[in-house]
Amino acid sequence: MSGSSTPGRSRLIGLLTLVAAAALSVAALVGDSARGKTAPTPKALGAAIANVTDRFAPGEAVWVEPYWEDAAWRALEGLMPSRPGQGFPWLITDERPDLASLMQHDALWVIGTHNRRPLPPEAIRAFAVADSEPFHFGDGVTVQTYKLPQATAVRSLTGDLSKLLVSRIPKDKPARRCRFRGDAHRCKDKPWFDVRVRDADVDHRDVEWVFAHPGPGSTAVQVVWPDLPPKGIVVLRAGHNLAAVRKDVGEDVTLTVALDKLAPEVITLPAREYTTFTRVIHLADGADPKRKRALTLNVSSPDHEWRQVLLQAELYEALDPALIESLASRRP
Repeated sequence: MSGSSTPGRSRLIGLLTLVAAAALSVAALVGDSARGKTAPTPKALGAAIANVTDRFAPGEAVWVEPYWEDAAWRALEGLMPSRPGQGFPWLITDERPDLASLMQHDALWVIGTHNRRPLPPEAIRAFAVADSEPFHFGDGVTVQTYKLPQATAVRSLTGDLSKLLVSRIPKDKPARRCRFRGDAHRCKDKPWFDVRVRDADVDHRDVEWVFAHPGPGSTAVQVVWPDLPPKGIVVLRAGHNLAAVRKDVGEDVTLTVALDKLAPEVITLPAREYTTFTRVIHLADGADPKRKRALTLNVSSPDHEWRQVLLQAELYEALDPALIESLASRRP
């Protein structure tokens, strides 16, 4: 894999961060047999990270196995550039990365620590192709690279936030359009009813998705993604955040998904279930090949308290059939 090295000062800061973080990691792991018998030394971990940063290229990502070895990814944060407002999207620190997120990257570097094999996350393991032999740095630290399937999203729900059409729909009153101002669709209600992109924990992952809280009362929030092409594939994901799942208030959420005037699918998001609901939507189904399409998402609940729902969708021109099958099978 090609790429460029990171110069002087930031590398020194990053390596100093690595030494401190690794020392803390070693101390925390003493006597903790559940997290492996061999904690990585700063020397071995530093050599592995230098190997990654010297050859890392745009479009690639890094995964540390096991995911809780934070000494590695904290050092990587000090050595590699962040993206304004998005942190480090190339650094995968989630406990359970999902296929739809992983396939946004061209290639994956895996740093195995604690004598763990440098394997990709389970969600994409069947599609990842080893691009190198494992390189061993001693003390249970290994690096290996993998090519990932080509699946570049051309648009996303979060990227099109300002273009979305958002309304509040009471049961017995006319719908109210929410105006987009600043960074959110504002509905003249409490701030938590604004529809915006928010950082949240969903299904053991840190995500930045569209926050769509139903209410007030039994009012539904409707999000329309307009001007979609007559062909293509949309991968939709939805789930409650961790705060919502932990709260013993509110009732199940109903998510209604409709493509134009086709029969909608009704999905129940259980109030206490910490998971991701994934759907694959083929835009060509029932479409006029000359007309643009619209995807309508309705989020409602009989009791909206703490029903913090996060939504994301990506548009692809095409996807490998095996990827589609795997994504479609990830349904509760």
